[in-house]
Formats: sequence, structure tokens, C-alpha cells
Amino acid sequence: MKKTLLITIITLFSFSGLYAQLPDGSTAPDFTLADINGNSISLYSDFLDQGIPVIMDISATWCGPCWSFHEGHALKDIYMTYGMGGSQEIGVLLVEGDGSTGMAELQGSGNTLGDWITGTPYPILDQASLSSLYQIGYYPTVYGICPDKTVYEIGAGSAGNMMQQLIQKCSSVTGFTGVTDNAGIGAESKKTCAGDMVIPTASVHNYGLNTITSFTAELFEAGNPTAIDVNNWTGNLAATGNVAIQFNPLTISNTTNYEVVVSNPNGNVDNYPTLNQANFNVDVANTTTGRQYAVPNYLTWSSRDVLLFRMPYWQSNRQ
Repeated sequence: MKKTLLITIITLFSFSGLYAQLPDGSTAPDFTLADINGNSISLYSDFLDQGIPVIMDISATWCGPCWSFHEGHALKDIYMTYGMGGSQEIGVLLVEGDGSTGMAELQGSGNTLGDWITGTPYPILDQASLSSLYQIGYYPTVYGICPDKTVYEIGAGSAGNMMQQLIQKCSSVTGFTGVTDNAGIGAESKKTCAGDMVIPTASVHNYGLNTITSFTAELFEAGNPTAIDVNNWTGNLAATGNVAIQFNPLTISNTTNYEVVVSNPNGNVDNYPTLNQANFNVDVANTTTGRQYAVPNYLTWSSRDVLLFRMPYWQSNRQ
């Protein structure tokens, strides 16, 4: 642990000497690069020339503060309410800026603190060239880039703080409207044994500014367009809040893939379908086999009867 911490500290200090930090108020360098899904992202033409400011997080997969900021979901909340997943007033970008790491680390393998891709709706660019282009001195470096093409470091803060800094630093930005009714859904896969009963569960998040008092959640077997269960939820889900929902129990016979879908927040058509669907998969564990054991002859028959049993495969093969 101490060795890992020392290496991390040395890496951070070594990295900080590579570049002089890009001064606040500088002209943001333009770029046109592909994100990890092959989509072309152009800073000027896609955002700034359209009057849209950008928040750009330049992080590294092994960086603890970067991971904490990412898992705090401030950028996700901004993207879904005010970004391209919502009212389209703010651009949000995540840049993996370390040239020694790549897609494997972003997916959660190797020199990384976790899976950076699953559940991230905004674009991710695996582009180390942006670290030098923007002269960052440490990870994470979070920039706010104004429509007039000036750039400022705004820090890895809360969603409200970063948005307020955009308003303060960008002369053309006076505020943000956001979306009113916008729900998203997430689910975690489960593992069970054949014949067992599973209760499908999901979590619905309110990315809109209105309190959600109703929505429709549906459960589908993958590939089947007809819902196998519907949950017409009612209650009070405040802005930025989460609520757990359940569907009727299912008896599972083999590994099956399901989908959960949320729609109709407050009875309205959800015009922002990002994160409206999530996978709920049930993995059936392999059937165990057994092995019958011989019983010593000196035992009585009653003892033999008691001791005759079949042990699970993993127990019978212990060394």
C-alpha cells in the first residue's frame, strides 16, 4: 500500500513538471477527435460556435481524486439536465489523458480504479494529446470553455459550483434553463440457481427540475417487444433524487437477459431518452455435481446410513 501511494505521489509530481498550466483567459485550442465510440467531436463547431460552453474533465484512470470526482456524478447530472442529454445548453466531455493507459483501463482492467464507461452518458475521449495541448499540470484538471473560446480552470467541484463558474466567467452566459421532466433508470444484474425465484429491481433517477409524481417502468425479455411486467409508479421523487422499484418475481430456469425501461415522467412524453433503458441480466450458476464416498467397514450400519451423502463437487475435490 505504501509503495503504491509513493509511486502515485512521484507520478503526480513528475507529471506536474512537464507543462506550464494553461493560464486562465487563454484561447482554448480547437480540436476535432474521435470519442471511444468513433463519433467525431469538434470543440469549436459542435459547441462554441453554437454558443454552447463546455466543461472538459481531463483525468487518468489510476488517479484517486479523478475517480472520486467521476463517481460523484456531478458531470452526469449536468449532462442529463443541462447538457446534450437534456436542454443542450452545456457540452460535457471526459478525456482520458494518460498515454500509457487506454480502452482496457477505461473498461475496468489493468491500471485503473474502476469501469469509467458503464453508466457514463457523455462522450469519453481516449486522447492523451489533449493533455499536452491544454498544458495540464495534474489530474484531474477540469476546464470551463466559453463560447468566446476563452478557457478557465474551474476545478472538480459540485454541479452547481461548476455551472456558476461558467456564468461568472463566460460573458455570453447569463444562466441555464434545464429540463423539467426527465427520468433515467439503472439496474444491476443478478446471479442465481436454476429454479430459484428472482425479484427484478431497478433504480429511477430524476434528472429534471420538477418533482416526479408518476412514471411508467416496464420489464422486457431481451428481443421481445412486449413487456412482461409493468410498474405504474406514483409518489414524490424530488429533483436529483432516486427511488428503487420492483417488478413481480420471476422463476429462472436458465441465463436470461432482460431490459428495464422508464417513460412518461409526470404523464409526459420523455423527450430526453438518454438513460431511459438499462440491462437487467440473470446469470444461472452452473449445476454442481457430486461424488459418493466409501464408508469404513468398522462403522455400524446405522452410522453408515447417516454418513452416506453426496458432497458438492467443489468440496469433494479439495486437496
